[in-house]
Amino acid sequence: MATLLLDSSVLVKWFLPESDAHLALTLQQAFLAGRLTLAYADLALCEVANALHFSNLFDPNDIVGAIEAIRDLGMIHYPYDSQAFAMSIQYAKQYRIAIYDSYLVALAQLHQLTFVTADQRLVKQVVSLAFIYDLAAYPI
Repeated sequence: MATLLLDSSVLVKWFLPESDAHLALTLQQAFLAGRLTLAYADLALCEVANALHFSNLFDPNDIVGAIEAIRDLGMIHYPYDSQAFAMSIQYAKQYRIAIYDSYLVALAQLHQLTFVTADQRLVKQVVSLAFIYDLAAYPI
């Protein structure tokens, strides 16, 4: 069973009524049923907190609670990885993407993970990388 590294753009859909939120929740349900292995990186937690903050729908305690809920699900957690960070600098230049995106791409490649994102712009930029999926196109 492949391990899916979830981008913050997927994780945030567990909390906000965004397009394709039902697909993100389907991944969560499949994980809880033992049909998928899910992972997240430290970086994603900050990005989710930021998105919840700027949605103006959550007070500070709710944001902390959401991040704790992600952590408490039992997904695989990837702390900062210096090797992935070094690779991310190269990927940022090669694919013309932000460092925070390229870091997750590098982390997924380094640990042989499938990276799932709802960021369609990112998917288009790294279309040559077969281990990256748009949430809407991932076969659940």
